[in-house]
Amino acid sequence: MSRREPREPAVRRVAPPHPGLLTLAAVALWAAVALPFVWRFSGRAPDDVFITYRYAQNLAAGRGFAFNPGERVFGLTDPGLGAALALGHLATGLPIPLLGTLATAAALLAVAALLFGAAARRGWGGEAAVGGVLLASSAYLWGGQGSGPLIALALLLLAATLAGDGEGSAAGRTWRTDLSAGLVAGLAVACRPDAALGAGLLGLLLLGERRRIPWRYGLGLAVAVALAGLAAWSAFGTVVPETLLAKRQMAALATPARLAAAGLFWRRAMAAFALYAGPLWAPLLVLGLAGQAPLLRGTAGRGGRLLALVALGVVIAYTVLGVPFFLWYLAPAVAALATSAALAAGFLLRRLRAAARPAPARALTAAALALVLASPLGASWSVLAAGPAGDWRYAAYTRAGLWLRQHARPEDRIALEEIGIVGFVAERPVLDLVGLVSPSSLPYAAVSDQAGAFLAAPTDWVLFHTFTPRGGTRPIVARPWFPAAYPLAARLDLPALGGAVFLFHRRPGAVIPPPRPPLAPPGARVSSVP
Repeated sequence: MSRREPREPAVRRVAPPHPGLLTLAAVALWAAVALPFVWRFSGRAPDDVFITYRYAQNLAAGRGFAFNPGERVFGLTDPGLGAALALGHLATGLPIPLLGTLATAAALLAVAALLFGAAARRGWGGEAAVGGVLLASSAYLWGGQGSGPLIALALLLLAATLAGDGEGSAAGRTWRTDLSAGLVAGLAVACRPDAALGAGLLGLLLLGERRRIPWRYGLGLAVAVALAGLAAWSAFGTVVPETLLAKRQMAALATPARLAAAGLFWRRAMAAFALYAGPLWAPLLVLGLAGQAPLLRGTAGRGGRLLALVALGVVIAYTVLGVPFFLWYLAPAVAALATSAALAAGFLLRRLRAAARPAPARALTAAALALVLASPLGASWSVLAAGPAGDWRYAAYTRAGLWLRQHARPEDRIALEEIGIVGFVAERPVLDLVGLVSPSSLPYAAVSDQAGAFLAAPTDWVLFHTFTPRGGTRPIVARPWFPAAYPLAARLDLPALGGAVFLFHRRPGAVIPPPRPPLAPPGARVSSVP
């Protein structure tokens, strides 16, 4: 059977001199661009990411792979990353949040380098270098630092490279390289289970290129996924993260219809993209979408094709799933847009040069494209200049966690709605009123009955804050029985951030209402998720 080679883009290929040195120079440039973000926001991850950090913290301390020691709950969506952070902490002694920041930086540099190597061999090294700058400085991607999607994406692109560069070399298709590619893709799935989409797409790409089943790749993938599944079953008693149901319930409560939930997801996604991409976000988005064509044609090799396909798959998946928006969900799509925007700009400039347009027209077009590509750099600089100002969650929850670590007993449980930072810093068990790590809360969260979730498993401490109208636990602290049962133990003021944290401690012998079935509050939206 003849082997059909993948189609190359219709451009003249120019092999760069000393490609290894060029890649090293490009990585050095991107590292310099990323360094201010590493320095300014080291360890300051979103609250949900600290759920992964708490799992890693307990694993490293010998308390099991759990958020609350002794509870077997698959409450994190980045299990492989959590395990790797625990090992990294044991090996280096570095704080887990710092390791999360460094993992994000390494993933960004790896994605940029893998794409650059393939693009440079095809004469698109300059555009790929610019794309790497956009990746390394993306305020959007740094906003979700410490999460798993970027690490999983880097592993998927590495797997695409290990399987061969698509240029027909026999060595690139030996059983060793394909098996290695499958194992690395399996690591991506272990790191982030939804990376199974990308692993499957890579298999389809190999099938399309070779016109035969890439069974060696499939074998390596199956072995790695099976081992990860066995590890998850051993740790949690299940192979599927239990967070999906909780997050779908959250979205259903915000907007009951699935189609409306998808609309809310994308409205928030576009608002975040506009915030982090700068004032010229709309032309940047158009340029990035147009640049998907060069990616799919192979301008950046198989890795570029895979990146474009994963981005498309993510867009479709999160439209269908009906979950609330979080920055890191669309990290692969934003990475694809950053890369493809630079490729599209280079393609337009090459076409102008080939068409022998007048010099003023070429200069004007080049200036306009440079301005569009510089828009996210300006937004990123604004984020750097602002620093952590306004990040009330990190400041408030860190301070509350430190206070609880000093004043609460190790076995004391805390009730709150956002559990990551407080649980990690306080090193105390929590009752998660949303249900991400506390399954007992799920039936109550489905009908927005926070008080019922609390009464089903009352805690020693309750955290309330004034940074949002809900305050995290207002449906509990506003109950008539609460003040007598839970007097105020501490008030932590943060005037610079415009709010305060209140910590209530249960009075010994206090009587509270007994547990009851879930009851939707008057006027509350009820989740339709089973």
